[in-house]
Amino acid sequence: MAPIPPEARALLESDALGHLVTLNPDGSPQVTCIWIGLEGDEIVAGHLFPQQKLRNMERDPRVTISVEAKETNDMGLRQYLVVHGHARITDGGAPELLQKLAQTYMSKGQYVPDDVTVKMVRERLADISRKTRIVFDGFPRTVAQAEALDKLLKECGRSLAAVLLLDVPRDELLVRLGARATCSRCQTVYSLAVRPPKVAGVCDRCGGPVSATARSDESPEVVKKRLEIYDNETKPVIDYFEKRGVLQRVSGVGTMDEIGARLLALLERRKSERVT
Repeated sequence: MAPIPPEARALLESDALGHLVTLNPDGSPQVTCIWIGLEGDEIVAGHLFPQQKLRNMERDPRVTISVEAKETNDMGLRQYLVVHGHARITDGGAPELLQKLAQTYMSKGQYVPDDVTVKMVRERLADISRKTRIVFDGFPRTVAQAEALDKLLKECGRSLAAVLLLDVPRDELLVRLGARATCSRCQTVYSLAVRPPKVAGVCDRCGGPVSATARSDESPEVVKKRLEIYDNETKPVIDYFEKRGVLQRVSGVGTMDEIGARLLALLERRKSERVT
């Protein structure tokens, strides 16, 4: 395996978006957007579901990956890195890899860019039967994403049943961000403010030690940045759905059981309203 040149390595390890090309059974190209990373001199990507691209690679491992650089050359043209090779599929590790790649944005307090998020949602929707109901958690986060979601759902013959907003005072959110705890054995995450382990310091799942933890995207500076982005980009989404009459507010203060009961009661009420 030839070593990756420094310029190519820097691009592959940045927050650039990759396009993966695989071959469909009829020989036509299938293009999908992927987050990419590096392990040594191997390009890696995580996939959570048996999508068409995985089926294509299992049948024919030949792939091409193109990555668009942010910089332009002297002629004002955007530069691309194009890699040809053969894919190797291994089981396990996809959630951890995708979380690691997402940290490229989150550790800076940024949202994942709209075009990246929308393209991934589009691909996932294409693989889900129309008979299957879907819950979007944390999406959309911008008005552009909300508008794109409306368009995607219309293309799929779907519609929004409701948009649920968990209403929590900002002071409470800051307390929760500082109250995260993790089991060092099985990595189960707890909130000492909302959902602490039943026995202090002991994991409910495996009995391992639980201690307070802090993520890189939860430092005071990054949290401040995230809240600024929320005010500027996500609050308008609330207005967007409220004007359409689909927004439902639910108090997010209380225990996990209390909040869960409120959500279930609201969903049952919405379900009965749709039936009648």
